Amino acid sequence: NTLLLAERGWSGVAVDASWEVVPKALEAYRNLNVKFISAAVGVTPGLVPFFDCTHANLSTCSEGLLKKTPDMRTLKGTRLVPCITVRQIAEAFPGPFEYISVDLEGMTWPVLQTMPLKDLGCRMACVEYLHPIYTGMNEESKIKEYMASNGFSFKASNPSNLVFVR
Repeated sequence: NTLLLAERGWSGVAVDASWEVVPKALEAYRNLNVKFISAAVGVTPGLVPFFDCTHANLSTCSEGLLKKTPDMRTLKGTRLVPCITVRQIAEAFPGPFEYISVDLEGMTWPVLQTMPLKDLGCRMACVEYLHPIYTGMNEESKIKEYMASNGFSFKASNPSNLVFVR
C-alpha cells in the first residue's frame, strides 16, 4: 500500500526489519521521497529478537505469535534487531503523517496504543489485526474502540486490515 502511494508522489517513512524486505525496500524507495529505517517498531526501544520466516510478510518480533501459528510461519532464522518507538520516528521525521499503515505481525495492538495519532497529523490509517485464536482477545474490537476514541471512523476492512479516517 505505501509503495503505491510513494509511486504516486506521496512522501513518508517506511520501517521494516526483515532480511528479505530491507534490500527490496531500499531498491524500491531509492528514487522516491520515502525515508527507510531498517528496524523493528515496538513499545520500548532497544534490541529485540526478530524471527525471520520463509514468507517475509509473516516475520515477527512476537515469539508468542510464532508459537501460535507454526502452520503459517516457517522460521528461517532469528537475530537481534534494533527496535524503535513511534515517538522516536516522529522525532527524527516530524511529519505530519497523514496516512499510517500499522502492520506489525503480533505487535500491532501494543504499539498502536502508544501512537500519538493526533500529534502525528494522521487522517487515515490502515491497521492490521489478528484473529482472536492468535491473540486470546478480540483485537478487531479493541482497535475499533481505540481508533474511535481518537476521533477516527471505521470505513472498510478485509480479513486482516481495518481502514479508518478522521
